Amino acid sequence: RRVHGGIVLETSMLCLTVALVLGQNAGLRFDVSQKALDYLSVVGVPILQEKIKSIVTIPDISGNEDSFDYSVTNIRITSISLGNVVATLVDGKGVQATASSLNIDLSADWSYKQDTIHFPYGSGSLDASAVSASLQALVLIDASTGMFQVTAQNVDTSIGGFDVEIHGSLFSWLYELFISFFKDDITSAIISEINGAVTDFINNDLNSILREVKPIVPLPLPSPFDTLVADLSTVTAITTATALTALGKGQIYVSGDPSYPVPLPALPAPDPSTLAANMLSVTLSTYIPNSGLYSAQTHNLLTTSLNPSDIPSDIFPVNPLNTTFFEIIVPQLYQTYPNTAMHVVVNASATPVCNISNPGSNPVAIISSQVDLVFFTDTVNGSIESFTLTCPLGLSATITLKQETLFADLAYLNCEISSKSSAFGPVHVVLLSLTIDQLLSKIVVPLLNTLISKGFAIPTYDGVAFVNSSLVALGADTIEVQTDVTYTPSKRHIAEIMKRQRPIPKLVARKHYHSLIPH
Repeated sequence: RRVHGGIVLETSMLCLTVALVLGQNAGLRFDVSQKALDYLSVVGVPILQEKIKSIVTIPDISGNEDSFDYSVTNIRITSISLGNVVATLVDGKGVQATASSLNIDLSADWSYKQDTIHFPYGSGSLDASAVSASLQALVLIDASTGMFQVTAQNVDTSIGGFDVEIHGSLFSWLYELFISFFKDDITSAIISEINGAVTDFINNDLNSILREVKPIVPLPLPSPFDTLVADLSTVTAITTATALTALGKGQIYVSGDPSYPVPLPALPAPDPSTLAANMLSVTLSTYIPNSGLYSAQTHNLLTTSLNPSDIPSDIFPVNPLNTTFFEIIVPQLYQTYPNTAMHVVVNASATPVCNISNPGSNPVAIISSQVDLVFFTDTVNGSIESFTLTCPLGLSATITLKQETLFADLAYLNCEISSKSSAFGPVHVVLLSLTIDQLLSKIVVPLLNTLISKGFAIPTYDGVAFVNSSLVALGADTIEVQTDVTYTPSKRHIAEIMKRQRPIPKLVARKHYHSLIPH
């Protein structure tokens, strides 16, 4: 009864944890599927095999029995292969990796000689193959520190024994002694070494690679927008039978000021069929760009100034940044300062808002913002604020994914202008509609597209590439990157993985009583 109650309690706590994590609000979510684990098994097994082969060290065995010195030296793994590898998700813990077939081949040299007259003596070699060997390990996964971390648990190498073939002539007692080493000392040493290599591979090598993914990354924008960073730090993670899910902050802000007085959104639940079909799904909410727009607005970054030299003559044969252009539109201005150069400051007077409402495979965001156009007259005595126009600007952003980078292409929709203020009497805005449309669509929007032309690279690490990617708008102000992943280990990664992190073990030979009967 006590056992049954424990199972019920554990199951209840697991269900509660899953409900809390998957129901928690977040700016973004990562879902890693069983398909990804299957692929990582294929990619990771050869690397782990090579690591075991290169760093496993089995010390020499030597001793003296009844005036005979003996030694087994140069014990080495000549080949190792992990077969029937299966990686499965374990509810609430991580990934259970099992190789039900572990093939190990060894070779070694041996010798003996009488310790006084050095006769008789002999030497030769031996080969050994593991029998009934397997390997398993539980990989615990945590994401509470801002990035993924893995920890090895219950690493267990099992070896039923070794088939040993000795080449050369030696005493039967020495033969039995060498065979006994494989039954006990050498088998124990190999098990310990393989367990250590696997633990080192998970705890050190994998975490070293995972640490290369920087959760807070600068955006590839020119000054002054280069102060903006994207915080994709993970908050929590949990495994279920179908996926490893991690929730992330998903926020953009001016470095050092992550304030954003808007609650995190509730992300839609992942589609099971999507999870099964793709290795990785990344769900992104409009909380991410909206937090960045808020921070940029708060720090007065959403402003730009246009001078007469910025106006292309092929679009405006008559430059609109001169009082002559406003002779009819703002008569008093022209009368006061005829034929005088001007400049205009375009700024967002309210925080822009980004929304996505069209579910489908061609995500389009709508960005809305109140925009002021403040016109200054540049007199010989300095610039004079002359009049201000305002309009609710609407932009569309077509979102695309190329390799590991998200791009947005902005397009002008509309901006119905009105007069906000004037130091020089009435402004006949009806005459300015076409001019402002052209100013915004032909100059300001292309300028914005230039600023964001490098896109936003989804953080990854050396050797990883996205393939078979698609981008889907889920509605509810979210988009989802559905993709498969390929990984080609870099030479640097391989070199680091092959380093031994553990001290080399030592073996002490056992006493063995025997009779001197040649074998």
